[in-house]
Amino acid sequence: MTIPTTLSNRDIDAVHARLQHVSTMIRDAGAIALDYFNNAGELKIRNKGQQDWVSEADTRVEHFISDSLHAQFPEDAVIGEEHGLKEADKDAYLWIIDPIDGTTCFLKGIPQWCLVIALAHRNETLMTVIYDPVADELYSAVLGGGAWCNGQPIRVATEQTVADGLISIGSSVKLGARQSARFIEWLVDAGGMYSRIGSCALGLAYVASGRLLGMYEPLVYPWDSWGGQLLVSEAGGRVLMTHQGADFDKPGPTMATAPGLWLSMEKQLLQTSGEGT
Repeated sequence: MTIPTTLSNRDIDAVHARLQHVSTMIRDAGAIALDYFNNAGELKIRNKGQQDWVSEADTRVEHFISDSLHAQFPEDAVIGEEHGLKEADKDAYLWIIDPIDGTTCFLKGIPQWCLVIALAHRNETLMTVIYDPVADELYSAVLGGGAWCNGQPIRVATEQTVADGLISIGSSVKLGARQSARFIEWLVDAGGMYSRIGSCALGLAYVASGRLLGMYEPLVYPWDSWGGQLLVSEAGGRVLMTHQGADFDKPGPTMATAPGLWLSMEKQLLQTSGEGT
């Protein structure tokens, strides 16, 4: 992959070095996760809340990734789903990691989970690598440099209506069912079909690669969405602006679509959100 010249000289060199390291390291981390997945009956599991679990697999994989990043790039800051951000220089590069996005599916033996590593600077995502160990698919994107899967460029779908394919719709136990139910009702009435991808990042990767026409999750965190949103935008798709979605001090929605579907789905999102829960 060619690092784009739209980044500063500092960022070009930094992103190139980090992309090379992470593209290899995430496969090693994925092998650890896959071994746990294939032996899920032996996992120790802790419940963090309603429909929110963490296992020793999450913890070990996050430590593996975090230790590797700290060793290779000690000046960078790291935040993960299982470990918060320690005080860091505001000008430092920030790694955002989700060791296993889709933990519930992972624990239930459903192959809808992945590893997510994104690099941000001052709330702008510069690079992302998303790895699905079950399918052995490694997605990557660099700001201004396109989106890729296993080294091949990917693009979002060209369809123009929701009736032309499949859209993933998620839900949140914290918000209740009404927002997602309204979205599903609108979609079905418009002749569309929906699915639920158990991993937000993997759903976004499927939008980026044209498998899904779009996806909507009402409440996610940056480690769920920031990396996948960059992947979609670099593949030619549309995503919510940063201020419209998740941030470190608050979760929020994520939505991504092929360009031809954006206006209709954005209108429905605004209507659904405006009606409240």
